[in-house]
Amino acid sequence: MKPQHRKKQPELVRKQLLEAGISIAISRGLAAVTVQAVSEEAGVTKGGFLHHFPCKRDLILTIFNDLISSIESELDEHMKKDPEKYGSFTRAYIEFSLASAWNGTYDIRTALAVLSISDSELRSIWASWFNEMQKKHFQTDGDEHLAITRLTVDGLWMAVLSDINLPNTGMIRETLLNATRKKG
Repeated sequence: MKPQHRKKQPELVRKQLLEAGISIAISRGLAAVTVQAVSEEAGVTKGGFLHHFPCKRDLILTIFNDLISSIESELDEHMKKDPEKYGSFTRAYIEFSLASAWNGTYDIRTALAVLSISDSELRSIWASWFNEMQKKHFQTDGDEHLAITRLTVDGLWMAVLSDINLPNTGMIRETLLNATRKKG
């Protein structure tokens, strides 16, 4: 898209740049996210890009941090609806992480999370955030079997992304959710 003269709308321009960055990252990979490519996709000049993001790395970090904020909000929403506190973070993590498996679709967050696996800084940001979540929810989700359940979810998530055929996803979901309940 060719840059065009328009009324200054900085929030709209910023949003367009973020959406263009996401689109390029998902369709062509993180390496393809360049100032030029994002500017063209968003219909913004390079100067407009640089006004909002001093470099492409700042754009990528903003996209990823927005992704994490969105995930945290969704997990919080799941936990608010959960009447049982014990294991609530793990149940929210199950439902959030495997939503695509249950629906047969992938959302933008899933694609960006996959792309981050190859980027050490993004992996570090994810690990720091997840470690904070584990500390925050230690009272309700600190038991070892809940950690094992979350790791199982991560493996299942990767299997779904790899198009591995899974038997009876409904049964798998129920088994994982049952593993989060207090015994006895």
